[in-house]
Amino acid sequence: MALTKQQERTVKLAMKGGTDKELLLLDSIDAIENELNKLDEKVEEKTGELENKIDIVKREIKAEMPNLDKVLESVRGTQGPQGERGEKGDTIIGQEGKRGPQGLVGPRGPNGEEGEPGKDGKDGADGKDADPAAVLPFVEERLPMLGEKVRDALELLQGDERLDASAVKGLTDELKRLGGIIASTRTIIGGGKQLRITEFSFDGDGSTTTFGISKEPAAKGRAIWVYYQGQHIQRVSQWTLAGKTLTTLFTPDVGTVLDGFLINF
Repeated sequence: MALTKQQERTVKLAMKGGTDKELLLLDSIDAIENELNKLDEKVEEKTGELENKIDIVKREIKAEMPNLDKVLESVRGTQGPQGERGEKGDTIIGQEGKRGPQGLVGPRGPNGEEGEPGKDGKDGADGKDADPAAVLPFVEERLPMLGEKVRDALELLQGDERLDASAVKGLTDELKRLGGIIASTRTIIGGGKQLRITEFSFDGDGSTTTFGISKEPAAKGRAIWVYYQGQHIQRVSQWTLAGKTLTTLFTPDVGTVLDGFLINF
């Protein structure tokens, strides 16, 4: 069974003895990453749409440009018929003249005096810092024309050079909303119990859809992953869980395998 990146982090946390509180926090972090991935996809989609619009405008401009060959033809008129060939004229070549004598070489002039070294120029005045309020609209106006080059350049920035969240429209509000999701999922859980991984596996018989598991999953029944024939299946749409009873919303065929694992205390 191939685990996603998020599932691998959950398993590693359980193997290191993570608590239920840490598991809930990890779920919240995964939710934030999913939301950021969706936001990145929206940015790429909008960039692609702008590039397509630019291509359409270029084609429209090119289509509206006049045909220069036709314009020149209308100005100079059509070409007339070719005239008759004239008679060949006589060629008169005079005799070659004699070569004159070579002139004498004049004397070499004296060397000039060496000039003085030039003086060092003055240092230029320090430039003033650019006004972000004036520069930002200029950059935003040209972002659609740069497309992927701007995105790749921003990904290379490190530390304080990285783009501020306020420069991305709607990002600050989205981060506040995700922070509210994290705050709403924080629960104080005492006892310091150690998490454990419990595996399960059932053979399909063509009729059974209800299966009993040995332990109740942690995180209020959320810490469980189910696979059918090695493919991860989704909760609610393909299976449900009530206590220790796992119910599939389809009938596993004969010879198939329904398996998975859960995290419990």
